[in-house]
Amino acid sequence: MRVWSLLLAIVLPTLLLSGGLAALESVRTADDLTQEGNVGVVLNGRHTKRPLLDAIDAYLDRTQPEIVVMGNSIANTDFALEAFARATGVPSKSIARISVPNTMAAHWYAILKNRVYARGHEPRMIIFVSDLQSLLAVVPRSEASHVALTLQLGPEEPLIDGKLGTRLWAVERIRENRTVARDRMMTWLRNRIVDLLVHGSLTPLDSGPTDLALSRVFAEERLNSQLHKRVIPIFNVTAPFAVTFTEDELAPVDQGFATDIMQLVSDHGGTVVFVRPPMSPRLPKDYGDIVPEALEASLSDAFTARGHHYVDLRGIPMAASHFQNLDHLNEEGSRRFTWLMADVMRQIGADPRPPLKGVDLLSTVVLENGVLRERDPEITFGKRVPSVPGGLQEINNGVGKSAFFSAGAFSWLADVNTLAASPHGARCSPLRVVEETLSASGEASRQVLGPANVMCDELMKLGAGRTCHSPERVIFSASDNTDPWDNGRNYSLILDPDRSCPESRWSYPKDVFTIVVPPTDEPVDELELQAAELGSTGRGGAPEVRITILRGSVPVHEQAVPLADVVKGARVRFPSIDADGLSVRIDNPSDRFLLWQHLRVRPR
Repeated sequence: MRVWSLLLAIVLPTLLLSGGLAALESVRTADDLTQEGNVGVVLNGRHTKRPLLDAIDAYLDRTQPEIVVMGNSIANTDFALEAFARATGVPSKSIARISVPNTMAAHWYAILKNRVYARGHEPRMIIFVSDLQSLLAVVPRSEASHVALTLQLGPEEPLIDGKLGTRLWAVERIRENRTVARDRMMTWLRNRIVDLLVHGSLTPLDSGPTDLALSRVFAEERLNSQLHKRVIPIFNVTAPFAVTFTEDELAPVDQGFATDIMQLVSDHGGTVVFVRPPMSPRLPKDYGDIVPEALEASLSDAFTARGHHYVDLRGIPMAASHFQNLDHLNEEGSRRFTWLMADVMRQIGADPRPPLKGVDLLSTVVLENGVLRERDPEITFGKRVPSVPGGLQEINNGVGKSAFFSAGAFSWLADVNTLAASPHGARCSPLRVVEETLSASGEASRQVLGPANVMCDELMKLGAGRTCHSPERVIFSASDNTDPWDNGRNYSLILDPDRSCPESRWSYPKDVFTIVVPPTDEPVDELELQAAELGSTGRGGAPEVRITILRGSVPVHEQAVPLADVVKGARVRFPSIDADGLSVRIDNPSDRFLLWQHLRVRPR
């Protein structure tokens, strides 16, 4: 009796504890299931037709890359490969992207060591596009990430084993096979359902034809990986927010894998560029890719000391409509980010093109010690904003709580047209909607609605004063989300008084503006200028642009440039002069709307 009591006292709690742990271990969120389902089968946002390692090897052998772009899912959504190729002049066939979900620095080191260099590839540049947490964290956090790392490891990994601990291969195999076992169980259950519903049999039939037929129907290898948009969530899109790594999980630079990656690339004659991308402006403050400033500074110093580049591009002005969720860009956003990234790489000398000299007067961002920060060009306008013909037209009732003006003669100023004309793919129609409200005492208050130039889908979902300009309509929502059609307020169209567009500016017909030249390291004697011509009022005017270089209020050089040359790109040369106190006046006496793409002063 005592023996049984002793056994029950020991065995029963052990069974209960084991069962409880097994039950807890089996609990999976939707993100967990998505991540685990993508382990070993997703490369660059698509399901592979062959095992992941074979797919990477075949891709690299086919590409023989000059540049390798690496990272987690962010490297797939945020990096526009074709746009980068056009911007830098590097053939797209010489650029290999290796974006594997559920990966971080340990994975990237293993991929470089075992897939890139071990097979004889010697790219001159490795570009990482990722959140910074994933570079600094040492230990994979999720099971899917552990499995993804196991897939990339060779039999001898002293560096990784030294940082993560010696691998227990039995445990690793169990972890890897658990997903396989679950997949086989689901396949068995699926086939039994097909046997019953299609063949009317409870007896298992030959699964071969069923597997083949279902594989044709679902064709996983053809699916784009919208399934794994959140496989490396920097945070949760639903409250409460959950940061992927806490501060104590981010290792000092010399204890993580960052310096090992840099050393590995240096040993093979390459250069590392780590690019930290922006996140949605809808992200609440203090959430997202949070890294202590001191740790980030020490990382930047480590890159510089080893001849590599760390670039923080979170300062790029991005709209919420550039993101498919809070931490991944959509197609339009990725093009804009990639073009700006290519420009920054040129500034730091990591681009195959010669570094640009001088200073871009229109740039709304400036690179300081590897960090991109916003700047406000000093611009003053010499004339009042012209009125919009038909700006007082009646509004039309729109979908839901929206209304619209007919774009009419201003269809050519639509956001879709400025996407191609602005330097980095920005939506910047100059048309704005003014909302006028009458108080009980009869006093009128006016406000310009915004955010402007958003995608129309965003306006329909979020409202709150947003406006969008399609070729047919200027659509808007009320500032308080009431219905503009019957809220008793007056609405009218104006031209943007700030002439604003990221990294650019508008010149309206008969417009004049003066822009201050920031300090430069050496005297300047040349102005490069280019503008896109986006339509005309048809009122006539001189087909030229008049350029005046000023020291204070005194003209140093004056020159008229034919409008046709401005559109193609022109240079104005003037006597060499120190930039201190210098400014440039741009006079547009034509009847054309000009969107300035480049205004760069430089030494010849």
